Amino acid sequence: MSLERADTILQPENQDKKRSSWRRRIGRFILWFFIFCAFTGTCLAAVGGYFFSKGMKNGGFVEDWIEGEDGTTLKDVSYGSKSWQVMDVYLPKECEEAKSKGAFVFIHGGAWMGGTRRECAAFAKRAAKSGYLAANIEYMLYNDKDESIKKEYSISKVMEEIDAAISKLKIVGAENGYQVKRVALSGHSAGGHLTMQYGYTFKERTGTPEVEIAFLAPRVGPADFHVKSWKAQENPKGIAWIASFLSGHEITGEELADPNDEIEIAIESISPVAHVKADSPPTLAAYGGRDFLVPTTQCDALRDAFSKLGAKSFEEQNESDESTPVFDLVFYENSGHMLENDPERSQRWQELLDKYAERYLTERGTEEE
Repeated sequence: MSLERADTILQPENQDKKRSSWRRRIGRFILWFFIFCAFTGTCLAAVGGYFFSKGMKNGGFVEDWIEGEDGTTLKDVSYGSKSWQVMDVYLPKECEEAKSKGAFVFIHGGAWMGGTRRECAAFAKRAAKSGYLAANIEYMLYNDKDESIKKEYSISKVMEEIDAAISKLKIVGAENGYQVKRVALSGHSAGGHLTMQYGYTFKERTGTPEVEIAFLAPRVGPADFHVKSWKAQENPKGIAWIASFLSGHEITGEELADPNDEIEIAIESISPVAHVKADSPPTLAAYGGRDFLVPTTQCDALRDAFSKLGAKSFEEQNESDESTPVFDLVFYENSGHMLENDPERSQRWQELLDKYAERYLTERGTEEE
């Protein structure tokens, strides 16, 4: 057999070996590529999880709780007939006489369309560990795909639900040794808006209320729905859509930017700053300097409303002076919407919250009724 003939016979075998070698190389490359991606993904997830957990802790959304040792949780307490009209109630380990007439109510965020009460559970747990009866509530959420909800929804309905939740909390409290006379409200984002809207319209809505709103502690809450209180580059159509379902009055972006008298009334009806008065509840607010959802112009609007009334900070005001409004702002310079990057600011906010509670929930609770 000639060498040429031998080469011809062996050539396919050599080609098969080459193809097999390349397949093995490609296979190894793909295997190592997936291993690399899996390892990188795991590392990124771990790093992301670390920073997320750290941010949540910095923002105050994490609180240890040992059931029975720190207190008792009453879950899914119903305050109405609707499926969402429920709350979790946190009972302190001991009912202290000095704190038995005050309670905290926490309102979750979620752009008025989502969220759950469990998002603000840490705040309720912290309040209960400090000796106060506390609850975090669910409420009606807007849903433009559910015609029954879409038709029924209004800010007034949500205010009525908070009324009902507080009434139920009084009953639950009484069953456990708490004669609630004063309530402090706090909420984050949309919950911050609802906190202010409820607190600043409370007296005009209820006439002779069954409880006193002792103070408010809104966090990154929208305070004003006028265009000037949002970022200049904000598309007014998006804000107009929110203002429409909150007010129950159809508002276009153009109308929001240049409102007539009717639209102005609708805007003011859902803007807490329009209801701030000299006798409004003391307010401890928190805003983030890098918040792209609720810009610092909202913070400015709320601060300006109190400044026009000559408000003083908690530490400046004489405790016996009940005629001067009290307003404090804790500004998280490096934080976004979750107030995640300024742990020292979170500490300051909690310190002030404790002082507000001591003055407006505890000390007054020791007076004779």
